[in-house]
Amino acid sequence: MPEATRKDSLDALFEAVALKSMQLRQAVRVGDDRLVRLLDRELDPLVAAVLDYRASDLREIHQQLRFVSDLIREDADDRSCVTRHAGVLSDLLDRYFGEEEERSATGASAPQERRRWTATTTSSTSRFSTRCRSRLLS
Repeated sequence: MPEATRKDSLDALFEAVALKSMQLRQAVRVGDDRLVRLLDRELDPLVAAVLDYRASDLREIHQQLRFVSDLIREDADDRSCVTRHAGVLSDLLDRYFGEEEERSATGASAPQERRRWTATTTSSTSRFSTRCRSRLLS
């Protein structure tokens, strides 16, 4: 994918998340439960897309890590949400700075248990986000 298109696609994802989040906060403020559920469902795939995105440079990595940091901060009063978000943060750190370089240096593959955890966490990211946001909004 051309560099400009890749950059634009991540920036577009962040803009879409920001817009949906703003709409969600407004729906919560006015007490429109139906709209809250709808916007929450629309936000989930956007959050998952941000987290699944493979950054191509340090700026994009920083943006993703900052995004997860913001999720942790937003859900700071819920230990289970923070734990889940911290797992996602750990996966991103491993993706960009850990596992690949360790395997390259040692020639070893990642332990089966770690691969299973990463797959579960990555595929469930949006579900975790919904549960955490829904608890805060109710």
